[in-house]
Amino acid sequence: MAEFETSVTLHNTQQAICDFLLNPANIQKISPPETGLRFTNAPDRISEGSQIEFEIRGFGQTQRLIHTISVLDYPSRFVEQQTVGPLKNWVHEHRIVALDQGLVEVTDAIQFTAPGGLIGLLMTESRILDNLRQGFEFRHQKMQELLDIAT
Repeated sequence: MAEFETSVTLHNTQQAICDFLLNPANIQKISPPETGLRFTNAPDRISEGSQIEFEIRGFGQTQRLIHTISVLDYPSRFVEQQTVGPLKNWVHEHRIVALDQGLVEVTDAIQFTAPGGLIGLLMTESRILDNLRQGFEFRHQKMQELLDIAT
């Protein structure tokens, strides 16, 4: 199983950042446009047990995915797991930790298993990791623009 982890530190409150991330419409705002992220069925606010259905472009095709929120410890952590999608396994833990002096560290920790078969020739572990690095670089920049109240 492959692992990816990245963090960004923001001037804001833990609650404000968690509230932002629990709203699927906000996730579209911080996702790279080339991914074509589109929610096809999602609540206005995510809660434990929520299912989020969406489409995303990658590796030359549009993928349909369903993620389920398996853990929600507001405002510090939530976990989403792929229940339908191209990967054999996908677990994304979002950690939101209040630090000193009005800072909050947002960490995304992802564990995944690349698909096998023919699609696995295209969606290799290293290509998925590259896409995650690029996508989260964009996401963190957008989060700084939208959520960092010190800017």
